[in-house]
Amino acid sequence: IMGWAVQRWMPSNIFVAGPWLVLWFLSPLIGWLLTLRPHARPQRLLLPEKDLRFLRKVARRTWRYFSDFVGDDTSWLPPDNYQVSHKNQLAMRTSPTNIGFWMVSALAAHDFGYLTVDQTIDKLTRTMETIGRLERYEGHLLNWYDIQTLTPLEPRYVSMVDSGNLLGALWALEHGLDELMQGPMLDAKAFGGLRDAGEILKQVVEEEGASDLNARGLDELMRACEAPPDRIADALRLLRRIDGSVKGLYRKRRKSPEGGPKGGAGGEAGDEPKGEPRGGARDEVGGEAEGKAGAAYWAGQMEKQVSAWLEMADRYLAWIEIIDEKTEEDIASLGPDAVRALRENLHHAPSLRDLADGNVGCIQTLQSIREGAPSAADPLFEWIDRLVQAFANSKWLAGEMLALGERLIQGGRELSESINMRFLYDSERRLFSIGYNVSEGRLDSAYYDLLASEARLGSFVAIARGDVSAEHWFSMSRPYGSIGRRRVLLSWTGSMFEYLMPLILQRSYWNSLLDKATREAVAIHIAYGRKRHVPWGISESAFGDLDINKTYQYKAFGVPKLGLKRGLEEEVVVAPYAALLAVNIAPRETVQNLRQMARLGILNDYG
Repeated sequence: IMGWAVQRWMPSNIFVAGPWLVLWFLSPLIGWLLTLRPHARPQRLLLPEKDLRFLRKVARRTWRYFSDFVGDDTSWLPPDNYQVSHKNQLAMRTSPTNIGFWMVSALAAHDFGYLTVDQTIDKLTRTMETIGRLERYEGHLLNWYDIQTLTPLEPRYVSMVDSGNLLGALWALEHGLDELMQGPMLDAKAFGGLRDAGEILKQVVEEEGASDLNARGLDELMRACEAPPDRIADALRLLRRIDGSVKGLYRKRRKSPEGGPKGGAGGEAGDEPKGEPRGGARDEVGGEAEGKAGAAYWAGQMEKQVSAWLEMADRYLAWIEIIDEKTEEDIASLGPDAVRALRENLHHAPSLRDLADGNVGCIQTLQSIREGAPSAADPLFEWIDRLVQAFANSKWLAGEMLALGERLIQGGRELSESINMRFLYDSERRLFSIGYNVSEGRLDSAYYDLLASEARLGSFVAIARGDVSAEHWFSMSRPYGSIGRRRVLLSWTGSMFEYLMPLILQRSYWNSLLDKATREAVAIHIAYGRKRHVPWGISESAFGDLDINKTYQYKAFGVPKLGLKRGLEEEVVVAPYAALLAVNIAPRETVQNLRQMARLGILNDYG
């Protein structure tokens, strides 16, 4: 209409007005394109095999902390830390964050192949039973507990950050357990876990110069674990072969005079230290870590891992080995349906849920054939009866374990639902208080008001649960600063923990404010490390300041230009865990950084 009006009454101006009229006409399309959600770019986090192997060995060493130190002596709660220098003992206290990350670490250990389904459910059930005996306030776990007496440490305090971390971990636990019970009970991850322990064993043996061990035999086992067979029956056969070989290695190791507490942690050639191992950590709580180090420890871990997987196989998969006794020619008389069903069930292991529900096609097929089988199949009746009986036993055991797993999920859900986040929220400020002092009966007067904070996970969870409105998310400050050509979101201390810790449990959307903020923060940490000629990854951690009891002190450190707090430039403390937090953001740079730390002697028995 406007174009026609210009053409009708002001034809001489049509060329001047034309571009503006076209832009006006296209403005709805332009507005739609500007507000269109960008397509998520698939992340390419591919690393060379050598780097993946390095990270897996770091993961296996890190899991050793939980494997050695979480048990009956600690009430199945994770100790806060293990101080090697000066004290060589555990800090026998724990927090809600520690408990939550211990539980998701157990799930991760199953994903890596370090724990079976049964072990994972058993350990977490024991932890949940202990949680049920802890003193709570408004459903919240208190900030610190003595893990031997289970009494809260004074002052009794409810921390918003700790409760948010625990809630996030409980949600991850629920979904992770459900996935665990629906996944195959035995697959390549079991052999991947054995390979991790075996590679560390090989490195330690080379460092100790233990000539009595069969290095060639160990290499053959590692190659077998690298490419396990697809058929579940062949995988079970390989597992039993590995069991016999590993037991032989362990017996030789115990007879060896070099099997005592000497030798380094063993690591990537040229990267890892060869100093003294840090054994004997359970001097005050007893346990398996005491007196074990070097090759003896890792050979024992290999034996325990393969024994655990075989115990699981004996409980749930013995019927598959009975099926494998017969060839397809042997059972051809049962008909093509039986041959096809058996072939399918020999290809992969069932899940715990499928086994408990009896959802295995070949058993139903054979049972129906058994009832009306032709006389030519008579010699197979005894085999079918034995197979069906073994399956029935496995099904009953699977049902028992499935019930424990579902009870564990329900326990985590009830714990999550009981936690009241509302009483920590100030509706006028639309912010969460730092916490509540139970001993004094008062809400803390300080608040979490920055988006770039570890507290945002608790904020996210509270909004998702409906405890607080979404207005809270937009009430958190988003101060910006300029560092070179980068415009960055600032945090209080400029630590990796503030930017990256929530990403352990929280999804990051490409091209969003937080995605850009975390990537810029990692890039600035990398640049700061280069500038100071140290590995990068600065965060809150223990550091080289001892109290009267020779216990290392703990406080927050960060990159000065990223933090609002003053005085950050005065101290530089690198925390290896902070670098690991960035592995999904900058995988190649993270591995290079970890290798540099390893060359400095930081990587040892517990990661």
